Amino acid sequence: MYKKRILCLDIGLSRTGVAVSDPLGITAQGVEVIEKKDFYDVIRRVNELLEIYDVEKILIGLPLLTDGTYGEKAMEMQEKKRLLEMKTKKEVVMWDERFSTKEAELAIGELDHKKQKKVVDKLAAQVILRSYLDYINMFPAGMNNDVNKIEETSIKKGIKNMENETIIVMTDDGQELEYIIDEEFEFEGNTYVVLCTNDDDEEAILFRLETGENEEVLLYDLEDDEFDAVNEYYVSLFDEEGIEDEE
Repeated sequence: MYKKRILCLDIGLSRTGVAVSDPLGITAQGVEVIEKKDFYDVIRRVNELLEIYDVEKILIGLPLLTDGTYGEKAMEMQEKKRLLEMKTKKEVVMWDERFSTKEAELAIGELDHKKQKKVVDKLAAQVILRSYLDYINMFPAGMNNDVNKIEETSIKKGIKNMENETIIVMTDDGQELEYIIDEEFEFEGNTYVVLCTNDDDEEAILFRLETGENEEVLLYDLEDDEFDAVNEYYVSLFDEEGIEDEE
């Protein structure tokens, strides 16, 4: 059955590489390089490409720091994501691009410098898209909706290892992050976990924990009202422990 394509953008300061998937979401093909500094000009060309290729979703490279954390460039890309969503009315997904440009440069290493500039951005977009397609194609057909749900609702999928009291979290940009389960408790019929890293200075994170159909762990971000109620209860647990110790 025919499906719409995914358009991938490797957004730079003056050039934006473009790649597109086949309708089945299996292969990635470089399309062109948009040589525009004004991002609104880039968006106008992207809207033309959306019509040409009958695109369902836009994928953009996320320039994380080498340790996987957000820096200034990644924050700027979040604003470009917001603009793309507003101006194209399409779903926009961010995907780790840390090593895409290096891989593209290695692939075209024999070309002269002028030709490299014209090719590397397009090839980098192709590398990013291929990585994303490989990831979503790891899941059986019946689980694809679950992957989309994670991207749309910020639900994070993980593997819970009670022996080591850790959770390996797969984020929506394809990163695997390991957290220590600092606390696990019940509140109003739900299970909540407090996660932290090995870094003592790292702030703890509070999630609602559920188990999916395939026994995977799902970690849900909390809305403000839910967070306030759960956090108040969590703090009260320590107050009660303090009273018991005094007695």
